[in-house]
Amino acid sequence: MHPHAQQSNAKLANLRHLRGSDLELVLKAQHAHWHERLAWDNSNAIDAIRRLLDQRRLTGLAVLVGGHPVGYSYVLHEGRKAAIGEAFLLPSERTPCLERTLLETTIIMASRNPAVKLVGGQLLSMPVFPAVEIATPGTLRVYPRQLMIRERQAALPVPRRSNPCMRFLAWTDLQLAAASELIQRAYAGHVDASLSPEYRSVPGARRLLEQIINRGSSGRFLAAAGFVARQASSPGIGGICLGSMVGDRVGHILQLCVAPEWSSAGIGSGLLQRSLDGFKRAGCDAVSLTVTASNERAVRIYERFGFRILARFPSFVWRPA
Repeated sequence: MHPHAQQSNAKLANLRHLRGSDLELVLKAQHAHWHERLAWDNSNAIDAIRRLLDQRRLTGLAVLVGGHPVGYSYVLHEGRKAAIGEAFLLPSERTPCLERTLLETTIIMASRNPAVKLVGGQLLSMPVFPAVEIATPGTLRVYPRQLMIRERQAALPVPRRSNPCMRFLAWTDLQLAAASELIQRAYAGHVDASLSPEYRSVPGARRLLEQIINRGSSGRFLAAAGFVARQASSPGIGGICLGSMVGDRVGHILQLCVAPEWSSAGIGSGLLQRSLDGFKRAGCDAVSLTVTASNERAVRIYERFGFRILARFPSFVWRPA
């Protein structure tokens, strides 16, 4: 038993020893939390977790109190990165001690694979990052992030005059290569590149785009909310905005970035405006997005478009020494 678990009279168990039915109460509470607190319908993700549990294929931990699961975590391995997909506890059982125990033990479990060079995750179910103590030597960095939402009735700013050299075009998958190159350039030296190593290379950016488009890793991809900004005289693109559906009438901005040389030309605002129009045509009552809190310039733009903070949560990166 983990020493912190003793303090809370809890035990940690390997998820491979449990089935989906064993965690049903926890999974239902997780679904309710995402729906009521975050405005997301994560039913498909919950169903996938149940299947993986039944197949004994989900790596992670369950928190047991009195022999009954009250929380769990799971890890997804992506090459040299181990991503913690969730660390959730029933609200009635959530304590700083138990959150700390679950998270730090999950990080240690994930890092035991010698191929893993980074453990990270976005902990949307934890408002504050626990004061973990990782016994294994390494470097931990925590980045506060915000989930923002815009209701349909929120006012929009007066549109800026578009740069005559830039055209806004609907997204097609033929733009994958150019979009991948843009993402790598746009995030060079950006704080988000520390959270998502995929941003640091063109192949990594392409894998990320293919995941959100083809596999629905963040909801159902909505092509109607996708736009690119292209300079008339250049084969490359100057900006991109992509979206998905995360509920019956809730959209989500998956990606919004602009080439460094066009960062002050109103391209981001133009893309966001068109994407919001696409969500409106799709029948959305609200649109959400996530942003790193330290990216103050982006936060100001989103607030100008009527977005407000719905939830604060931590993202983290831990690199073993």
